[in-house]
Amino acid sequence: MYVSLKAGPVVRANGRKLNQPPYVGLFPPLRARVNCSHDFRLSVKDLDGDKVRCRLAQPEQGECIDCTPYPFIQLHKEECILTFTGEAPAGQYFIYLMVEDLIPSRQISLTTDSPPLSSIPAHLSLTVEESTTSCSDEPIVTGGTPKKDTMLLALPYQQVKFNVNFMSQLESVLEVAVVGPPELYRVGFQLVGPLAMMTMSWVRSGNKLARLLPICFAANTNSLQSEPRCVWLFQREMKALPAGTELRCDKMEMTLVLPLTSLRNINLNELQPNSSTCPITYNSTHLTAHISLDGCGTKTVVTYT
Repeated sequence: MYVSLKAGPVVRANGRKLNQPPYVGLFPPLRARVNCSHDFRLSVKDLDGDKVRCRLAQPEQGECIDCTPYPFIQLHKEECILTFTGEAPAGQYFIYLMVEDLIPSRQISLTTDSPPLSSIPAHLSLTVEESTTSCSDEPIVTGGTPKKDTMLLALPYQQVKFNVNFMSQLESVLEVAVVGPPELYRVGFQLVGPLAMMTMSWVRSGNKLARLLPICFAANTNSLQSEPRCVWLFQREMKALPAGTELRCDKMEMTLVLPLTSLRNINLNELQPNSSTCPITYNSTHLTAHISLDGCGTKTVVTYT
């Protein structure tokens, strides 16, 4: 596999900060059918709030090898929408894209000639299959599934969990294909008539992964595929604990001690625990919380490294 990217340290002209390249969700292997047109909207994010556009990789710029554009693939650059026209023979095709971020200018309209701050590769696999079914018979997402591009906050050692549900009237769902971060759990796949269900969960342990992590998924039947969808995990950067903070872990409880100077604009008299068995006390300098390991809303999380 040959990969080319441009994501070096670039100081932003509008803020004197280092630029953060865009993120793009990687879809599971895509499927389409002969004579059935289909739109695939890429899931892209940019933490700087920049304009994101997509374009085909260019071999003359050293971005790909043997990547001649297909006449049956159209790309809407500004919306990052890939359109399959349906006018292709059955087979497997590989599509090489570059996702770029640009600083919108107030004085000059944004054009495709604007120099990008970074260029991130995205490689997609598209399998075109023969089919005798209608172009509208694909599985569809049902209620309870997160909306497209949903952002889920992941605090340290927090478990993020969500369900995905698909309805397929013509053929039973065989699998929910998923591309996500390491240690992503996929459990409880089951069929109830035409309804397919599965649960996904991820625990934010100590890691060196990116701040934004996409989870992209699609339901596959024997000859059909649902529209792919992505959910994003946001690993928010945490502030350093205030000086003087202490956390002591014993066999039965944790004791958290916080300096009162770190609790500004908080009425200490209004603080109350979830359970009376886990008291909160304070004096003139510190607040102390005794947290039971099997009460007070405490949840045990096990991670493997």
